[in-house]
Amino acid sequence: MKIPVTNNTAMSIYVGSAMIPAGETRHFEEHEVPHHLRPKAEAAAVEQPVEDPLGEMLKGNVGSVVALLPGMTDADIEKLGELEQAGLARKGVLSAIAEIQLSRAELQNHVGSLSDEDLAAALEDVGTDINADPALVAALEAEAAKRATEGAE
Repeated sequence: MKIPVTNNTAMSIYVGSAMIPAGETRHFEEHEVPHHLRPKAEAAAVEQPVEDPLGEMLKGNVGSVVALLPGMTDADIEKLGELEQAGLARKGVLSAIAEIQLSRAELQNHVGSLSDEDLAAALEDVGTDINADPALVAALEAEAAKRATEGAE
């Protein structure tokens, strides 16, 4: 197997008895090339790219993508919107993403206006309701955490 050796210096270099002028490349048998001039060993197994679950999700039809939106986090919905805009840019998917983002923003705004007592009562109510809207639960928990950190300062 021949190994290319490129001289990236301003002076000539030698590999064995062969001279390589500055800026040129010569090919040598592997056993002739000193270890410090050999190319870096690449990973034995080339890692397969990890499939992005959001990208996989977007391979589905509009209905299947929209049906999964309510159970997703805000960050995942944001990324999904970016991927969709860069890809197929389907109006149905993009409008559903925008709609859920707006409704969650309104919900967060509403939760932010609750008194501490009302917030505690709402958290208690959703804690016992197995059918509670995950977005509502997340908004209530985020607001409670925000107020806890503000109170600790």
